[in-house]
Parts: sequence; C-alpha cells; structure tokens
Amino acid sequence: HYVRLSPAVKTADPQRIEVTEVFAYSCPHCYRFEPLLEAWQKRQPQDVQLVQLHVAWNAATQVLARGYYTTQALQVKARTHPAVFAALHVQGKG
Repeated sequence: HYVRLSPAVKTADPQRIEVTEVFAYSCPHCYRFEPLLEAWQKRQPQDVQLVQLHVAWNAATQVLARGYYTTQALQVKARTHPAVFAALHVQGKG
C-alpha cells in the first residue's frame, strides 16, 4: 500500500518508481526489518528503485550516517551494510 504525494516529490530518475526507506543502523526495528526489505527488493521489477536514507538527528546517528554514505560512495555497501547492523545488534558493539 502507498499514498500518492501531492505535490509529487522529485525523484532521482523520473522513469522509475522510487521507494525511500528512512532508517538508522542503531534502530532495532530497522535491523529486524532489513531482511524483509531485502526480500521485497528482490521481487520488484526493474522500474522500482529503493533509496535508503540514513537519519542523522544526533551525534551518534550522524556518525553512522556518514559511514553509510561513505560505503555508498566507495561502492562497498553490499558488504558493509549487513556487517554494521550485525556489529550493533548481534555483537553489541557501538
């Protein structure tokens, strides 16, 4: 289910459907939601683009957000994204 925004929000690619997830590595709900989101993403057609937006509302989330966007810039997110979640929620680091 979704709600159509009015006025429409400009997307990165107007030819694709953009779905934005706002998350934080430190959020336990986001950690539990991640496998569901990954499974959902694999089922989507090519015209659906998932955009993940890491929140930065305090010093702790700002550090995690910088790390997240750095992994995107370095194109290593596929390897580091699950590792950061695991470090915080499984290994108790952070």
